[in-house]
Amino acid sequence: MPVRPRLGRRRFAAGAFAGLSSLGLGGCGSLPRSGPLASQIDPPEEPGVREGLVVELDAAVIERLDPPPVAGFTRGLLAADAIDPSRLGIGDRLDLLVWEPNDGAIFGGGEGAGRLPGVEVASDGTIYVPFAGNIRAAGTTAAELRGRIREALRPYTASPQVDLRLQEGVSRTVTIQGAVSRPGPYEIDRTRTRLLQMLAHAGGVTAEPERLEVAIRRAGVTAAEMLEDIYADPSLNVALRPDDLVLLTPLRQRFLVLGASGRQAQVPFPTREVNLLQAVAAAGGLVDFTADPKGVFVFRRERREQAEALLAGPQPEGLPPGPGRPVVYRLDLTRPGAMFVGERFRVRDGDAIFITNAPFTEVRKVLQVFNSLLVPVQTTTTIAQ
Repeated sequence: MPVRPRLGRRRFAAGAFAGLSSLGLGGCGSLPRSGPLASQIDPPEEPGVREGLVVELDAAVIERLDPPPVAGFTRGLLAADAIDPSRLGIGDRLDLLVWEPNDGAIFGGGEGAGRLPGVEVASDGTIYVPFAGNIRAAGTTAAELRGRIREALRPYTASPQVDLRLQEGVSRTVTIQGAVSRPGPYEIDRTRTRLLQMLAHAGGVTAEPERLEVAIRRAGVTAAEMLEDIYADPSLNVALRPDDLVLLTPLRQRFLVLGASGRQAQVPFPTREVNLLQAVAAAGGLVDFTADPKGVFVFRRERREQAEALLAGPQPEGLPPGPGRPVVYRLDLTRPGAMFVGERFRVRDGDAIFITNAPFTEVRKVLQVFNSLLVPVQTTTTIAQ
């Protein structure tokens, strides 16, 4: 009876390992991965690229970086006092009531009062009252205006009694827009002369305060603060002025995270100021067994003067044109003090953060492929035997 030739496990394993070694270990660049290794972004054998593009993050570099732009309410907003909402202004509409004796009543009041509805404060600051003529109203209180009207009517009617009611306070209207429950125009009155009072009157906000920016536009100038800061600091609860526009918008700044992180995505800023450690944490952190803690890179275009002060060499050739000069910051988390450096490094809108794979990850991929091929080989050998 003929004997079938047998192939031993060792021969199969040796052949498979030799093939994978030439494919994988001999050329790890052919293995799939999410991006380049740290040694490829910051190649020590190419000093021209390193000196003209890559900056090693340390305490000295942090001190030389441009400070983040100062945001916040202007001095004018902070210093403004609350207006007196009892003072009338241009555009306000009033209801006038005049009581006078029955005999010779010029307003036809009879048993009641003569009513003049919808009297508007004109652009010159006056109102028109029949028989009395134009009377200065802008800047007066209701009591002051009643006295002026009464005095102006005395020559025409005996002992006139005057009352007035504000129908519409156009002169002290502010507009609230954005992330509030009831956006729209609102009048400043004695119960809501300041920002937080007016936001409460508009139904409150519809997003988390730590992610809401409150911008106030006044006389063509816009200034903004984070809502959580306004809650924490009473001095930021500024007084409102007529024609103010208050706009509440969620933070729009975003950074991009790629590579060996828990989340590869465009990530919105969780707060206005985000440091590098917070950004990495917001993206899920470094993936265990995959990430290289020596290879946390931030890609950014810096102001040219800033970049040239940080980089020792000229800009490498082949980079696309754009504003400023490209800079790659590298943070080595294995170095002493690296956590404190990452805490001081501020992430900016549009930054790209890339976390590289550890070198051993490439070897592990080869071993995984090897194991996936070796199991069928062992099974076939067993069946053959």
